[in-house]
Formats: sequence, C-alpha cells, structure tokens
Amino acid sequence: MEEMLLMIYIICFGLLMLAVYGKGYAKYYLMFKSMTSVIFVMLACWVMREKLFWLWLMAFLFCFLGDVLLGMDERKEKNRFFVWGLVSFVTGHVFFIIRMSGLTSFELWDLVLPAGIALVTFFLIRHPKFHVGVHKRAVILYSLIVTLLCVKGYDMLLLDRYYWNVFVGSVLFFISDFLLLFIYFYEDKLKIMRFFNLLTYYGAVFLLACTVFR
Repeated sequence: MEEMLLMIYIICFGLLMLAVYGKGYAKYYLMFKSMTSVIFVMLACWVMREKLFWLWLMAFLFCFLGDVLLGMDERKEKNRFFVWGLVSFVTGHVFFIIRMSGLTSFELWDLVLPAGIALVTFFLIRHPKFHVGVHKRAVILYSLIVTLLCVKGYDMLLLDRYYWNVFVGSVLFFISDFLLLFIYFYEDKLKIMRFFNLLTYYGAVFLLACTVFR
C-alpha cells in the first residue's frame, strides 16, 4: 500500500509541476496541489493505522489546510489567504512539536536557536528588496516555530537514530519555508525557486508521514 501511495504521490507532484511551469495549466494548480497533499494525509493514516497518534494526524491535516489556503493565494496579488495559510501551518508545526516533545521533553535551551533565527529573519526582511508589509510579525513568528521544529527533530535523532526521517523532514521543512520567504516577498524572483520550494516541502511531509513511533 505504501508503494502504491508513493507512486501516486510522485505522479501528483509531477502534475503539480506541470501546473507551475506548463503553459495553459496554471488553472489546475490548486487542484493538483490539493491532490498531492491529500496523498500525504492518506499515507500518514495508513502508516499509523495500528498505532494512531492524533497529534501527528492533526499536524498533517493542518498542513493540508495550509496548502489549500496558500494555493488559493498563489495567483493573487493581495495575499488575502496568506495569513490564514500561515496560521494553519504554524498550528500544524505546533502539533508536530508537541508530539516530539512528548518523547524528548522540552528544554529552555530548545528556544536558543529559534530565537537566533527569528532575529536573523527580522534583519533579513529589512533589506530594501524585501516587501513584507503588514506580515512582518507573522513571518518572524513563523521562522521561530519552524526552527523549533528542526530543533525537536534533532532531539528525536539523538533519542534514536531510527528517527532520522523526522530530523531530515524537519530540515526540509525549514528549507522550504526559507525559500517561500523569497517567493512571496523578495523583489527579484527566480522561477526555479518554486520547484525547490515544493520539492523540499513535499519531501518533508512524506518523510514525516512515514514515521512509525516506537
């Protein structure tokens, strides 16, 4: 079953890339993006069928909702759905973090790196070529949360090397969101960034969906 879902996942991702870069297929972007996201939710449910963790499943559901909201926002200039998409992803990340903290505990030191990255983000988006506008606080908060996810992913790796996929998935999440900052708010956009943003994101959720907790 996992192999079949993986195959469908790859096909849906290919269709998504067609909508991103293929002329005349942009109108199918939201549909293909939603289809791809549905598959990682299905994969997570299948992998966890014998030992279902609701916190982990809720994280994927909020990521799916975030995908839909940002997908609705992709072709718009006013970013009407951006904040709600961001809220959905933050909520999903928090569910991931809570689940990981239940296995690794949560220490005050876990906040050091996230606070540092949030500070770097604060100065980065002050660059003249960034146009964050009213989303400044939301972007800084999101950078803190996604970095905290990486820290907890590393804690999972220290707990057991078996959880390497959680760590790698968390890092890919960070890379994906870092690229998203440039895609949405940077003045000079490179088309190839969209490919790497989606590749790292769907790679991240795939690895996290395949997690079997001991």
